[in-house]
Amino acid sequence: MAWTFEQFENMSTDELKNEYDKRYSDEIESRDFILNEISRKKTDRQTQKIVTLTKTVKNLTWAIFLLTIINLILVGINVF
Repeated sequence: MAWTFEQFENMSTDELKNEYDKRYSDEIESRDFILNEISRKKTDRQTQKIVTLTKTVKNLTWAIFLLTIINLILVGINVF
């Protein structure tokens, strides 16, 4: 039975691997399609991790900037 696009899109990588083993081990076009989808899902996970790390670095940069400004103000107050 063929999947709808939504069913296929929502499958986990493990489900895709199991379906690959069951259904399409002898059909080259379908096998390549499933392998490409597994690769795409892996790339999507890596991209999401990079986006999360980038947001964390951005937040840390702003925190360091604000602490630096506060430190300059406090040093300025103590000097004068």
